[in-house]
Amino acid sequence: MTTKGNDLFMTRGDDASFLAFRELPDGTHLPFEDGDVVRFTVRLAKKPKEDSKDDRYVFQKVITEFDKGYAVVRIEPKDTRDLPTKPDYAYDCELTTKDGLIDTFIKWSSFTLGKEAT
Repeated sequence: MTTKGNDLFMTRGDDASFLAFRELPDGTHLPFEDGDVVRFTVRLAKKPKEDSKDDRYVFQKVITEFDKGYAVVRIEPKDTRDLPTKPDYAYDCELTTKDGLIDTFIKWSSFTLGKEAT
C-alpha cells in the first residue's frame, strides 16, 4: 500500500494495513480509548446526494481494539480480490467515542485499486 496525503493505493487482492490516528493541530496524538469504535469505509467515489440516505459501501472495517492508542486498519485479500480496478473508490475513517460523539477524522479521500500481475 502506498499513500499520498490521505489518498491510498493498493494492489487488488493483497494484504495491506495502516495506522489510523487523530492529532491536534500541533501534532499531538489523540489516542483512541477502550469503548471507542473506528470505522474505515470504502465506497464508490461518486458521492451520494447530500440528502440521500444511501448506506451502501464496498467494504468496511470496524476497529474496537487499539495498539498504543492507534487503530490498525487491516485490509485482507478477500476485501478487494473481486473488485474491479476501473471504478474510482473513496474512503473515510469515522470515530464513535465511548461517550457517543462522532468525528470523521479522515475526510473523504481517494482509494485506488491497481491490477495485479501475479
